[in-house]
Amino acid sequence: MKVVAYGDTNVGKIRENNEDNFLILDIENGKTGNITEPNPGRVYLVVADGMGGAAAGEKASAIVIEASMKSALELKDKSPQEVNVFSLVKAQ
Repeated sequence: MKVVAYGDTNVGKIRENNEDNFLILDIENGKTGNITEPNPGRVYLVVADGMGGAAAGEKASAIVIEASMKSALELKDKSPQEVNVFSLVKAQ
């Protein structure tokens, strides 16, 4: 099965800054963004929605993305579920 993933964020019409973030990561080689030849079953996708205009929402979503990326790379041999739990704990 072939899956095409694409990420984009938009500030929208109400807010002045964009609080949203995303991650497309090839766990095997650490490449992010435009991955043209991913390793089968080893791509990690994360969407971090901002906090609806609350203070520092953009920082919160960036922390989640950074923690997710580090966790996925550190825990290559673990299941996606274990990586997700570890990422959320690490982001706190």
